[in-house]
Amino acid sequence: MTLQRWALEHLPLPRGARGRWYKNIAEKEYRNKLAAAMAAGDAKETEFLRASKQADEYFDYEADEIEFTHRLVRHARKLRVPLPEYPDRGEENEWWAMSYSFGERYLTMKGIVEVRDAIRKEERWRSERIGQWLGALAGITGVFGTLIGLFTIRCR
Repeated sequence: MTLQRWALEHLPLPRGARGRWYKNIAEKEYRNKLAAAMAAGDAKETEFLRASKQADEYFDYEADEIEFTHRLVRHARKLRVPLPEYPDRGEENEWWAMSYSFGERYLTMKGIVEVRDAIRKEERWRSERIGQWLGALAGITGVFGTLIGLFTIRCR
């Protein structure tokens, strides 16, 4: 085991940094193996390495999409925003795609856009509601200030 692999497995690293470091190590290993296969003239091994790299990249893509979907859905549920229609078991629709690597569903681009728009709309509504209360509070404060000023002048 190399020092980098040991550090990757044993050091307390943030998940994002660990993932980027792992991808860098895997990319270096892939390049070394590919260069060795090409130098040896082994076309079968070269094709196998390229196909496995493509599969690994798709696996990483799905893992990233699932993680992003989890964060987005958690935020939407916290705001009580409705989510797109969830398909039946084993099916997909225009908002949800199935990850056959992980066995989970994740949002498609159309689903992401719809959920983000709903989140923005809810957050805008909440901030406008707070702004209305602050405007009313400023008006009430102004009225009280005016009354205090009039009372002060009247009492002199």
